[in-house]
Amino acid sequence: MLAQQLDKSDTTSSIPTSQSKTSRSEVSLRKAASMWHNLHRRMDPGQAIISLLTELAQTESLILIIEDLQWIDQASQNVLLELTKRVTTIPLLLLNTMRPGDKIPTWYTRSGGELHTLAGLTHAGVAGLAATQVQMQPSPDLVEWLFTRTQGNPLFVAQLLHTLEDSGNLIKDPATEQTMLKHTQITLPPTVREIMLSRIDQLPEETRTLCKLAAVIGETVPFNLLARVSALSRPALMSHIAVLARRALWTPAPPAFEYTFAHPLLREAIYSSLSYSQRRAWHRAIADCLADEEANDIKTAYTSMEMLAHHYTRSDAPVLGARYSRLAGDRACTQQAWDEALSYYQQALSIEGPDAALRDEQYRTYEALGDFFVLQGQYSNAVNAYQHVEHIPDANIKLALSGLQLCQDNDKNITGLEALWGTIPANARLRPWIAVARGWLAHQASTTDEAHHWWRQGLAIAETGIVREMLQALLSSDIPTQYTDLLHALVNS
Repeated sequence: MLAQQLDKSDTTSSIPTSQSKTSRSEVSLRKAASMWHNLHRRMDPGQAIISLLTELAQTESLILIIEDLQWIDQASQNVLLELTKRVTTIPLLLLNTMRPGDKIPTWYTRSGGELHTLAGLTHAGVAGLAATQVQMQPSPDLVEWLFTRTQGNPLFVAQLLHTLEDSGNLIKDPATEQTMLKHTQITLPPTVREIMLSRIDQLPEETRTLCKLAAVIGETVPFNLLARVSALSRPALMSHIAVLARRALWTPAPPAFEYTFAHPLLREAIYSSLSYSQRRAWHRAIADCLADEEANDIKTAYTSMEMLAHHYTRSDAPVLGARYSRLAGDRACTQQAWDEALSYYQQALSIEGPDAALRDEQYRTYEALGDFFVLQGQYSNAVNAYQHVEHIPDANIKLALSGLQLCQDNDKNITGLEALWGTIPANARLRPWIAVARGWLAHQASTTDEAHHWWRQGLAIAETGIVREMLQALLSSDIPTQYTDLLHALVNS
């Protein structure tokens, strides 16, 4: 369905016919742009989602629910922003939830969306939640006790009930078919974070350690990864997971391929309670296990880059952190997740250390960052990135090509070319190419002396190679046709 939807857009691009006055070179450029545009649409997951929802909305009304908006990533936010522009033209209802107190995105308020603050549960709501959780109607005293301490916050109600159950402070009375408090005077932790941690503290020691290790792995805990990092036997691991599931700390009940914490805040509370050294040691162990998996299984070699980057950058291995951050950025580029790619590249460059291997990794990152900016059409930023790695032959070629494309973007903006000439280092290999382009603009304006002035400046600093040969030819009385065509295409197309 996605392919059919995107195929429709391929037929809408307009290409000049042979009868048009447009030159062949301009037609080729427009064809290339059109083909790239269609390829971009096919590869962009966000655009595919938007196209799919738009098509489905032609036949039926849709409701799209996005929970926990405060944790939304940039790519998903871009999709939602585009959808908010379409809700007035298609039968689509967007329903988003977010944590109270977090900043509401400005794009959401500008889109005309309505904001509704959800009040806490009433006494009846607290009673209903308690009845569902403990599988028996709560007594009026228990409902009042819970309401007074939680003000109807569902998360607090659920966590308090779990704490009461774990500590043996709930009694189920078969005679009245009600659940009651064992003691009316109970000392409980003052915050929900401490309530959650108190439940972890009541676990057996080995189960508690396993739960803390899992919090370092992440929100989702793959069973096979947990088994390898913990070095526990399968029966022992299953026994610990059964305890966590029985106490409503993990879901689902075993067996399963992966498990999740009952609530994101639970995992956050456990993780933040660990010492810095313990977190670093476990992040390293987890990353090493993932790296072994990657080496032994070609299927995971490109899909676990984000996890490897996450764990190595939080461990004691800066070189590996930089390497996998760069590779994660490369992977994000292939998925056109541009914001994520830029974030990973910046993460790789932010890692500090005296290691020569780290510098080599960061050189590779600068080259990858230059490639990223070229894909974005940001040639000035690409030039800045490539200049960090001029000593690498491939990067030097990219530097020259990006500079030429930048000159093409400036077109006849002579001020822009001269500003570029004045800002880049005097020894930058891009300078002769700027002289070529700037002189050619003067040549087209029939100011031959000015053109020769620029070309002589370029020749004075050009090394051997095509740029020097070109400058020598340009300064001759008869400019070769191949250079004329090349420069016309670069500067005037």
